[in-house]
Amino acid sequence: MYHRPADGSWRAAAESPHRPPVLYALGEMTQTLRARAEDVTFALWGPKDGEWHRYDTPTRQAAPPQPSPQAPVGEPTRLAERMTGRRHQVLMAGLSKAGLYDLSPRTRRPSRRSWNGSTRPRCAGSPTGSPWPAPASGARTHPVPMPAPSLLTVFAHPHDESLSAGGVLARHAAAGARTAVVTATWAPQSPRAAELAEALRILGADKPRLLGYADSRVPESAPGRPRFRDAPLDETVGALVAQIRDIRPEIVVTHDAYGGLTGHEDHVHTHRVTLLAVHAAGLERLYPHAGEPWQPSALYLATHPHSAVRTWGGHLARTGKAMHTVPDDSITVAVDVTPWLEQKVAAVLAHRTEVRRGAVPGLIAALTVAERERLLGTEWYIRHDPVPPVSTQTEPLS
Repeated sequence: MYHRPADGSWRAAAESPHRPPVLYALGEMTQTLRARAEDVTFALWGPKDGEWHRYDTPTRQAAPPQPSPQAPVGEPTRLAERMTGRRHQVLMAGLSKAGLYDLSPRTRRPSRRSWNGSTRPRCAGSPTGSPWPAPASGARTHPVPMPAPSLLTVFAHPHDESLSAGGVLARHAAAGARTAVVTATWAPQSPRAAELAEALRILGADKPRLLGYADSRVPESAPGRPRFRDAPLDETVGALVAQIRDIRPEIVVTHDAYGGLTGHEDHVHTHRVTLLAVHAAGLERLYPHAGEPWQPSALYLATHPHSAVRTWGGHLARTGKAMHTVPDDSITVAVDVTPWLEQKVAAVLAHRTEVRRGAVPGLIAALTVAERERLLGTEWYIRHDPVPPVSTQTEPLS
């Protein structure tokens, strides 16, 4: 909750099932506000007996405090409104960094964020899927909308981006964010690269960025270049660091440790290279000639939970492919991408070479609309913080 001094009201901003992330988020917010010589009143609230209860004061003082005598009364000035919006913006940024949930004032029910790393959450109480909670009845609020975070995806082959993260790419692009895709394999002059360019146009992303290594199973994909997994590790990490520092994304997405459902060896290697590159990109003495250091705020791994076997299993069984999934409780966020499903499917089908040879895009082409929604309407991710916070209670090794 955060307090609006202008009218003495409290507004629900976000919630978490755990107290430590809330304290962390409030600490981030308070530090930012104090650095600007601003002030804010906050409190910890939670459900009790079907009502909201304030937990950081004794029960007999559970009522919200009255505004201080210096607080403005009545209609807030434009400056006060801007400051209220700024406090809400800082609060939401801190809560987003802690990976919390939204709470719609209209329903007072928690809803899982549709994209856990985004600073523009989608709220349950908004019929339009507005990125901000709807104002409470009679409230005069003027929140400052925050821009959608820039997004970079790093995948092994052309078409992986559309299958694994096409919905999130389209979603962020629709919100006005810059989106980019780095692809590890295939030469920029190849037919697959042209198909990738068409897919990215459909998804609203920047032009393709291909590292130009050869697909491990298709040597002719990049004549004269080594297979991606055979190239020197320092070289491939450096090439990706240069892309990260050039794009400067807030969020990076790549394959999970299994390499996705199929476990392709190029997927696994892309995962490993990306983890190293995301960390190295923020260190000024590593790859100093690859641009100014830049540390992405969040790293997400595209994956599938065990429960997806019921949906995908029958389809992949036809191709003889094994399935590599993770426990459902490992999933950080499940993104409903059905509003962007038409774009996602069109991007998948833009990879015509893969459609013709009967790869997964060809499987998608043969499905009905309902089957496509069932298979592609949700994208699952595991958050892997590139620089995890260090506990102040950590003891040095003896």
